[in-house]
Amino acid sequence: MLVPLSYVLLFAQSNALELPIFAWGYRKSQSVPRSLALGTLSNLVTHPVVIFLFLSLGWTNLAAVLVAECFAVITEALLHAGFGDGLRLRTAFVWSLAANLVSWQVAPLLTRVWAV
Repeated sequence: MLVPLSYVLLFAQSNALELPIFAWGYRKSQSVPRSLALGTLSNLVTHPVVIFLFLSLGWTNLAAVLVAECFAVITEALLHAGFGDGLRLRTAFVWSLAANLVSWQVAPLLTRVWAV
């Protein structure tokens, strides 16, 4: 199955918003390349599930987004703690929450600006 270009751009935008947050948050325990890899690889796992599953379940937008974001934060934190070099789960959770909040709030604004 081919992925539409619009999804690729949406993923790239979300990833670009989250990666600097992970790099900053993990700066004391992870190298920048490792932080960027953790962020990108975990987004490759969670982003399609959020977009293609949770947002297509027919739930209200608020319910779908809240459940999807909780899924993303928890899953990314577990992946980062599991594959990060000595990264604590609490640290991974805090920075995953921060990155996803920024992405959740800023990405729709950017999408509207770029769509004009």
